[in-house]
Amino acid sequence: MAGNITATGGSNATERGVFISTTDGFADGAGTKISASGSFGTGAFTVDATGLSASTQYYFKAYATNTNGTGYGTQGTFTTSAASSLTPPTLASAVVATVDGAFDITFTDDSAWRTAITGITVGGSALPSGAYSTGTAGKITFTPSASALLQSPGTKAIVISATGYNDANINQTLGAGVGAQLSVTTQPGAPTFNGGALATQPVVAIRDQYGNATASTDSVTA
Repeated sequence: MAGNITATGGSNATERGVFISTTDGFADGAGTKISASGSFGTGAFTVDATGLSASTQYYFKAYATNTNGTGYGTQGTFTTSAASSLTPPTLASAVVATVDGAFDITFTDDSAWRTAITGITVGGSALPSGAYSTGTAGKITFTPSASALLQSPGTKAIVISATGYNDANINQTLGAGVGAQLSVTTQPGAPTFNGGALATQPVVAIRDQYGNATASTDSVTA
């Protein structure tokens, strides 16, 4: 921020600086004062401000004080830049994970990042907070039973958002669960005569608890 003492009225300024505020049109002498003391004649000067909020519009007025009183410049304005984001830890997916049970995405623990997590999406959809836990150092635990977003096999694009950090991205592969139910995918066709073979043989698929086709070799009782 800059100011300029254009005249002193015969007496050097003993204090100069700026008042700064987030209120447009703020009154002379209001706001936060940033000042320097000394003996100042005419001429331009600059003032540095620290501790300002990111992405915020500020208004300021330069001023100078001598034995004749205090004079104020016209109001100026500037906007602070956005805060830079921190880098989240590198994530590692679970080597083996299925829709049947909880799995962990792991990382070298960064408690500041873990506690700053505000949400997780799976495939672009928000994952309910009850479907994951960030309370244990070095891992985020996901619970498929708590959300349909984690109840189908395939590669899931997971994005973790945390205040003050760039998003953390990882792909997690989920497998189908163990066999839990039978599904007839092709109905039998009636024989052409009594006692004859079925015209079409039935096809039965084994599915997990969420209805996903599974290659499980577990037995299922119909």
